[in-house]
Amino acid sequence: MSAKPDSSSVNSLTVLKLSQSEFTEEPLDLGDPPPNWLQDGSVGALCVYNSQDSKHPSSFALSHANSDAVGKVDVVSDSRNIKKLLKMPYSPSHVSMAVHRVNQTLLIDEFSHSVSASSGSSFDQMCKEGKLPNVERRRKNPAHVQHKALYSKLLYHNVETAPVPDLIPLPYHTTNDGSSTAKPETPELPTDRNEKEYDSTLTNYQSESHTSDFVFPCQPDMPKPRFTQSVTWEFEDIRMLLGSSLPIFGNDSHPAVSIRLCDTNKPITVLTGLDYWLDNLMCNVPQVAMCYHLNGIVQRYEVIDTEDIPQLDNSKFSPQVVYDVAQNILSFLKANCTKEGHTYWLFKGSGEDVVKLYDLTSLCYDKPGSHEQNPFSTPVAILLYQVAKNMLQTCASKSEHELASAKCLLENCIKLLDVKMHPELITSAFYLLSELYLFGSVVDGTAKASNDEDANNNTSTDNEGIHAFEGDEILNVDLASNTESASTSNSVCVSMLKDGRLIPTPNKLFHLVLGDCVQRSNTALDYIAKAFVSAEMILESDTQYLTIERLFKRAAFAYCNLAEEQLLSQQYGSCLWFSRNSVRCLECCGHLQVPNDDIGGEEDELVVHQRAWLCCGDVHSLVAKTTNFPHGFADKCDNGDNINPIVAAIHQWSKDLPENKSICLKFHDDLAATLKASVESYKHAEACGKKGNFFIIQKRLGNAWNELGVYYMKKTLVMDYAENVKLVEKYWKSSYTCLTDGLACFDVCSDIPNKALVSANLGRLMRQCAAVFSTLAANQLEEFSQQEKVYYDKAISYYQGALQILKNRNSYAEIWTSIQNDLSGVCFTYGTMLQDRAPLSRLPPQEIEREVLQILLKSLQHTEPEIPFCAVGSSRHILFCLRAGDGHYRLASLYHHSIRSGSATQLKVKQARGQAEKHYKKAINSYLLEHHYWKILQVHIEYASLLELYGAKPKSPQMILKYLSECKVVLEIHLSDNSSSDADQPLSVAEKDLPNKLLDILTCKIRQCLKELVAINVKKSCSNEVLKRLYATSLKTNTEEKDTKILSRQLCNLLADINIKYLKLESYSS
Repeated sequence: MSAKPDSSSVNSLTVLKLSQSEFTEEPLDLGDPPPNWLQDGSVGALCVYNSQDSKHPSSFALSHANSDAVGKVDVVSDSRNIKKLLKMPYSPSHVSMAVHRVNQTLLIDEFSHSVSASSGSSFDQMCKEGKLPNVERRRKNPAHVQHKALYSKLLYHNVETAPVPDLIPLPYHTTNDGSSTAKPETPELPTDRNEKEYDSTLTNYQSESHTSDFVFPCQPDMPKPRFTQSVTWEFEDIRMLLGSSLPIFGNDSHPAVSIRLCDTNKPITVLTGLDYWLDNLMCNVPQVAMCYHLNGIVQRYEVIDTEDIPQLDNSKFSPQVVYDVAQNILSFLKANCTKEGHTYWLFKGSGEDVVKLYDLTSLCYDKPGSHEQNPFSTPVAILLYQVAKNMLQTCASKSEHELASAKCLLENCIKLLDVKMHPELITSAFYLLSELYLFGSVVDGTAKASNDEDANNNTSTDNEGIHAFEGDEILNVDLASNTESASTSNSVCVSMLKDGRLIPTPNKLFHLVLGDCVQRSNTALDYIAKAFVSAEMILESDTQYLTIERLFKRAAFAYCNLAEEQLLSQQYGSCLWFSRNSVRCLECCGHLQVPNDDIGGEEDELVVHQRAWLCCGDVHSLVAKTTNFPHGFADKCDNGDNINPIVAAIHQWSKDLPENKSICLKFHDDLAATLKASVESYKHAEACGKKGNFFIIQKRLGNAWNELGVYYMKKTLVMDYAENVKLVEKYWKSSYTCLTDGLACFDVCSDIPNKALVSANLGRLMRQCAAVFSTLAANQLEEFSQQEKVYYDKAISYYQGALQILKNRNSYAEIWTSIQNDLSGVCFTYGTMLQDRAPLSRLPPQEIEREVLQILLKSLQHTEPEIPFCAVGSSRHILFCLRAGDGHYRLASLYHHSIRSGSATQLKVKQARGQAEKHYKKAINSYLLEHHYWKILQVHIEYASLLELYGAKPKSPQMILKYLSECKVVLEIHLSDNSSSDADQPLSVAEKDLPNKLLDILTCKIRQCLKELVAINVKKSCSNEVLKRLYATSLKTNTEEKDTKILSRQLCNLLADINIKYLKLESYSS
């Protein structure tokens, strides 16, 4: 047992310096006051001051001053109350204590007549009816008053004349501004407590004026502890926080010593020795100086070690008995004082051996129809609130048990308070509960609120006058004689229920099932709604404005959480409703204009604002893409009837929003308005700063701009430019503005793929503008215009810029291929238009040819490299092969035309012939990749025409016929292809008769070659006969046949005969 204090380590907070004449043997008359008596800070007065004279219970003042200790210590009390409990086995005096439970800690205070028996109260009535015992009044003892006066003078005699200033707090009163100041008048020697002070002060515990600098959640004004020191006393395994006013002196020879005044004619009793021993143990004082006097004249001093006090003559007692008493009382109280907020009364009558415990809350104050206020309710509630607030704000990582405890403390606090009397405190409690659910990160489950080991394996015993605690409100504890004898007949100890067993108490569990984000946010909103109701009862002031502003901020955060969850569930109507409420809550905060408010916590106001606008933008963007737009969402956009107090507060404190904000908080029937609302929402989110989701917002804003730009672009496709010139050009400008703004957003966040795609969309817009003017010019048979050229050049520039952004196809292959396809397509169209509608009035033919060559070659540069990366037979592979073939065919035709026109020199003709042959062959190879046989046939015919221009005349027909015989392979491919009909093969509707034309031209060329060969080989009878028969066969070919399959088969047979009967024969003969 820790009965021996360490003289080298004194935990007392107040040590007074002994005077030079310490423990003097010189006669000293205590009847004569020393010169410094009750002066210089009233040191001696407070050393014997009765701390329970305060209007407020001392344990509550101690708990508020040391709120971190609540829940970690077993007991908080005035040291004299603990001494009175521990001396019960030795004292016949009555004991009356009020006990309250806060978390794991018991608060014990004296329960006097002035507190309990106000006239007409339920308690007073039950006492008169004999249902409760009468509380004994404290009577003044003249001898005790005289002893206190002598003791006070003795203490001042032993203090040096220059005491340490502010060593002990002065008696104070609270001024209007809440500060504590010393009373200016000369203090008088304290007397016993004036019972009239108590009356109804406890019920007005928070009646003092608040300071002008109100904080939220509120910090109630609390009295300071009226002790000279607060000590944490560990008595074996019991840990107590005690307030003590024990005067402790010290000097070089005696580091810490307490001084006691004793009458020489009166021996020290067990109770006196126990009192001295406990005081020194509690304050860790190793020695006591006994000052013996005779009629006020000091006779001698005797210094005794604390550990020797239990062995003094006439005052022997067993420390083990004291410990057993402490352990039994604590176990008894912890096992049965289980309800936070309830007032328990521990009572033992004078000369009785039974201690009874009453639940006064259930007996007197919570009866049906009773509106009487428990005098302890307000201080208990304030302490519950303070402990919970401290627990939530000081714990960096909150455990399940801590969050569960804080929740229970706050809920019990609210139950104890009258909202009309304490609206600020109730509002703050609801606010903290909402924060617990919004920011408490704890696994679902339950937490135990009491020490279960105190109640394990216990069973009740039926005894007369003893009842089960959960059913009734009274518990008895018998006091029986201890086996260890003592010099007094009152040497007794506590025995629980005579047989040493505790009354069983069911394990007290309180549940804190936080659930998922939706459940937590909804619960938080319920608390915030209740807080708004109580906040309206606060008088209009900065206090009310600050409170409401904080509530709006927390409501905005909860609404924002719900909006994000609804967005994930694709509940767009509910999401927009929650987002709208979040935004409007924050707008209300701005209208309240509370200065210098820093809400702190996990979420900053701007970040919450940003998240809410982000949800609005997401809703509009997603709704615009749904198939049932805009129906099916607007009817779900008002589902908040269960939290009307918050909505009502929004209507009360909000103002009309500007148009650019209001359009974002509702659905629209028009797609353009929806996309604009999306853009505006993201812009508002962007305006909240670069915190939180800034780069995500930039990406989504860029996407919204792009969607709106594409919408305007598509809008012009269905419009006739000639009839709606201004409107179409307006949409073009709007589309261009949106797309460039989107490009800027993606540039800020360095989003490479989206930046490239928006740049490609700008190219597509320019291409669309050029196409409109091309269509108009083509319909009017006009030349290629300068306006078309400008738009095509811009389109190519934007597409090339997109490729430069991507750099290569490695990272974004699909996007790269798509842009390559668009770029090659616009180049091919550009070159084709420039070639077919050459602007001869503005440019010379040579320059036009040069531009066409450059543009078509650029188209091939972006087409042919992509063919190997496309799957054979895919639509993209077919398109690339066709475009590559068409490009080479057009280039070959361009060189062919220059030869045919005769404008080139002999050298250039030779170069042009080589280029034409090269591109004709490349065109055939490209067409062969996807069996474009009509295109191949067309190239063969064109190539044959080229051979006619520069071939040697005698051999030219034979050479041409030999080349035309290669068309047999193409015709065989056509005959073997059963996948599609002839009508499907042409590239456009305008060329439906192309196959017949090509077959007719091929037939004619074969006839012409055979006819010329017949004329040339007239002297060669053998060859001539063969040629005549072949020519006759060609004449039988029916060019009027519409079925290309039949005509192709006839030509196939003819070419086979030519190859076998003539060409091979000629090769052998040569």
